[in-house]
Amino acid sequence: MQKLLLFLLFFFSLEASNPNVYSALGDNIYNNIDSIRSLKKLDSYKELSDKIDTYIKDVAKAKAFGFEVQRGARSNLKLDYLSELRKLTKINNYFLRTANSSFKSSIKTKNNDLFIAIVNSSLINVKTNKKQIMDYYNGHKDEINAEGVIQGYLDEAYAKKHKKRYKPKTKKQLHEEKNQEAAFK
Repeated sequence: MQKLLLFLLFFFSLEASNPNVYSALGDNIYNNIDSIRSLKKLDSYKELSDKIDTYIKDVAKAKAFGFEVQRGARSNLKLDYLSELRKLTKINNYFLRTANSSFKSSIKTKNNDLFIAIVNSSLINVKTNKKQIMDYYNGHKDEINAEGVIQGYLDEAYAKKHKKRYKPKTKKQLHEEKNQEAAFK
């Protein structure tokens, strides 16, 4: 019974993840799919809606194909799977470039809605762009609702600020305070 349960757990954990074959290429594609899907909600990306839908379908097919190759059902087709991943990587990189371009243009045109959506989309490198993000936010605090990445940065700054002010007392200081309290009693 336990072996069956472990086998089922292992089987479902494999199905929920991405294919292991060529995972260096595939994981980037599969992990970005939700972020790319969310671009359809933005007005700036309405004209790319069909391209996004086609890409999502192609990624789903490639993922299914990858699981077939991983199970060994179609092991002779590894190179075909690799070729498909390379094509999808080019399209994935296109969406990453457009997201970075939209991020820069949202700052130039002061488009707050696009700025927030792109920053929270996880398609741009927020660590690299942290200074630009916070500079823009600080210049437009009244117009922007801090959420997601920006709220995380604000919380991080608050924690650092208050951590520096608070220094825990040493054992010696605590012992001296006890002695002073005892002397006043």
